[in-house]
Amino acid sequence: MRGSPHRAHGVRAHTTFSFQLLFAGLVLCGPGAWAWGRRAPVPVWVKDPTAVAKTYPLSRYLVGIGVCGGASNRDIVGRQEAEKRARADIAAYVEVQIKDTLEMHDSEVRKNGRSLVQNVTYQTTKRVVSGVLSGTEIKETYYDRRTMTWHALAVLERVKAGRGTMAAVEQRIGKAEQLFDAMGNPDSLADYVALRGLEGTLRELDWLALAVAMFTPNRKAAVKAGTDAVKQRCRALLEAAAPRVAVFVAVEADDGTAPPKEIARALARVLKGVGIPTTEKRGAQRLHVAIALAKDKQVGAVRLTRVTSGCRYTLQDGDHELVRGRIKQGPATSSRASSYQVSRSKSLAKLRDALVVRLGRDLRKEFGLEGSE
Repeated sequence: MRGSPHRAHGVRAHTTFSFQLLFAGLVLCGPGAWAWGRRAPVPVWVKDPTAVAKTYPLSRYLVGIGVCGGASNRDIVGRQEAEKRARADIAAYVEVQIKDTLEMHDSEVRKNGRSLVQNVTYQTTKRVVSGVLSGTEIKETYYDRRTMTWHALAVLERVKAGRGTMAAVEQRIGKAEQLFDAMGNPDSLADYVALRGLEGTLRELDWLALAVAMFTPNRKAAVKAGTDAVKQRCRALLEAAAPRVAVFVAVEADDGTAPPKEIARALARVLKGVGIPTTEKRGAQRLHVAIALAKDKQVGAVRLTRVTSGCRYTLQDGDHELVRGRIKQGPATSSRASSYQVSRSKSLAKLRDALVVRLGRDLRKEFGLEGSE
């Protein structure tokens, strides 16, 4: 019948089931894929990166854009990589601005009536830029389904960049002053090497001075004064301590013959490489190398003499032993020749090369310079 309640019930059931299907479809596809039948609009900065300046004027902000492929809008790794690249975009801008000023800085110096040109080369330092970028924020991310790429927009207020730069300056000056107060007048090799280690911090302060000029020019004079004070104190301490901590290099051989002078010169270069001065006068600081030689002869159609060398070495800082090591006699330092002197010279040359590597490693470990070359 036309007015049958069974028929009306069937219509209502069908309508309810249709709405359930529509709701399930919206839930499964998610709001990013469907917004009542429409895709989310593409941000203006994705279509035209230069348009971002309207929202974030370059006079007040530094802006970076990062792009990375992604399997879907749920690909967290892809989104995070895009954010990382956006931050790196800002970092690259700051590095270029500073590097253009420092990388090849030519200055003329008048000396004895002659004009000398000094080319000072500076390398970029990631640690410096990271301090400047501490206030960077990710303002927006967008996933483009058509190209399957993530887009990220990073923004750094110049005011925050200035604060980050000043914080980095204060941290490095504070580090230097703490070291000065802890050591007073350095009279040990360990203190002296730590003081020489400040040279890297001072180079970073030169970098940061340029960042200060970019972001907080009103603090430029104060930063220069603080940096100059640290440099002068460091230089004065180094000059005063150098004669007291200079190391005398002594190399001896158990066969009663003086070893080649090149061994002592090579070891002096290793010491200087980690910031330790050397001297020709015996003193409290001493690097002693005791070389042991072994030889045997082979009698036959060709008469040969084989010499094998090894050594023990110690670095003394007054009564304190800083470094002790040994290179055993073995095939690596063995040499055969028709003459004992020739075989000995070749063996000692091999020992010298091995000693340079071993001593350099031990010194870097002792003074906390494992990453140094």
